Amino acid sequence: MGRPIDLVIIGQTSKDIILIDGRAETAPGGGVLYASYAAKATGAEILAVTKLAAEDAACFPAFARGGFPFWTFPPRPPPSWRIASKPRAATAVAPGS
Repeated sequence: MGRPIDLVIIGQTSKDIILIDGRAETAPGGGVLYASYAAKATGAEILAVTKLAAEDAACFPAFARGGFPFWTFPPRPPPSWRIASKPRAATAVAPGS
């Protein structure tokens, strides 16, 4: 991080559970992650700030791969979304539904 920070992005992470043909995979998600990648693509020097439990850090290598610094704070566990796909259709089901 040689340049000054242009933008600080604060937001929530999520662990998305994606079901394809009955197989479940976990993927990182959340507004702070997607906004950070978009801002970085414009050439902005950014800092991402989010709540992230230590046990979930391994689920979010995308922050490190994005090439931008990030700060995390210990929270409640991030929300998870279960996304089930069917041929030509996808549905999102909120947890507990």
